[in-house]
Amino acid sequence: YSELLLAAELLGLSDQLKAQFQESQPAVLQRMERGLPGVPSKARRWVSEMQEIEATFAGVGLTPYIFRGVTDMYRLIGDSPLGVETPENKDRERSLEETIRVIADSVRDRTG
Repeated sequence: YSELLLAAELLGLSDQLKAQFQESQPAVLQRMERGLPGVPSKARRWVSEMQEIEATFAGVGLTPYIFRGVTDMYRLIGDSPLGVETPENKDRERSLEETIRVIADSVRDRTG
C-alpha cells in the first residue's frame, strides 16, 4: 500500500483515499496505520531481501518485475529522511499520514 498512499499524497488525494478505505476496508486501513509507520526502519535491509526474491523468481522462469518494483519502493523509503531509523529508535508515535508526508516530500525534493 505504500506506493498507493504515496501517489495519493503526491496527487493531493490522500484525504479522499483515506475516506474510501474507511468506508470500504476499515480493517486494511487499521493495519496500514499500525504497520506502515515502522517500515522505514527496515526498508534498507529489505532491499537486498527483495533482490534475492527477484532473482529466485527469475531463475525459475517467473516474472521478476513485481519484486523489482518492491525493491524500488523500499529503496525510495530507505533514502527518505526516515530511512535512518532502526527498529530500536523508530518514532513509535509517528502517524501513517506523517510517515507518508515525509516520504512524499523526499520524492518531491528528488524530482524537483
